[in-house]
Amino acid sequence: MSRVTGGTWEQNIEGGPRLETMATVLMRTPSCLDQEAGAEELGRASERSCVHVGPAGQFPGCTATMLWFCNSANCQFSVFALATIGWILSSTSMGLVEWRIWYMKDTLLYPPGIACVGIFRVCVYRHRTNSTTTKFCYRYSYRDTFLPFEISMAQRFLLTASIFGFFGRAFNMFALRNMSMRIFEEDTYNSFVVSGILNIAAGVFNLIAVLQNNDAIINSQGIIFPPSLQMPFKPDVQEVGTAIQVAGIGVLPMLLTGMFSLFYKCPLYGQLHPGISEM
Repeated sequence: MSRVTGGTWEQNIEGGPRLETMATVLMRTPSCLDQEAGAEELGRASERSCVHVGPAGQFPGCTATMLWFCNSANCQFSVFALATIGWILSSTSMGLVEWRIWYMKDTLLYPPGIACVGIFRVCVYRHRTNSTTTKFCYRYSYRDTFLPFEISMAQRFLLTASIFGFFGRAFNMFALRNMSMRIFEEDTYNSFVVSGILNIAAGVFNLIAVLQNNDAIINSQGIIFPPSLQMPFKPDVQEVGTAIQVAGIGVLPMLLTGMFSLFYKCPLYGQLHPGISEM
């Protein structure tokens, strides 16, 4: 009995650690329900961080630059606000007349004054006396043939950029609406892509208009205005106006936000966690 008892006692001593180890494993191993709950929680976290953009395997993963950008939908709202500011600045520059500033001295043919040459009109300021200044503005028409190439192209580029920027805001608003309603479909991704393309195109058109007119100022290119304006072919001094600076500032946010919207794509949840997707 003692041997049996001792044998039993010895088996308990040896089997005790085994039973304790198995109990520890069972306690640490999650049940199927816990695994499913964890998968659902990770799925919700994945949806919050990355947009579901299409069928499996379509987008293998985010680029390193856009990884931070995919973490929160608030980033896209910030991009929308920044792109809107750039679009407003670029559109406002069209109505400003201070693209080129001409300083004209007194000559036998032309009186002294300052002229602001814009994209759609020109305004001439002349000092009649020490206390009075007259202002005369002339709006360009499609019949005017004296406009230089850079101004004619800037008219088309800026109008096109304004239209592209407007539709870019519309597509961006549609995509943000889907994100706020947690509708992560391919239409949401396509709207971001179209918005990015339109923003980049608008920024490029504005940039071309700014560079062409800035180059004309640097090279002191002249304009043959109508005789009624009493302006020389070239001024004595020609400077860059504030309108070019406003348009140039508006170019940067439109290009940057267009790139962010264009590359806003993330891997699917199943690709991030293939083991959980198979459960």
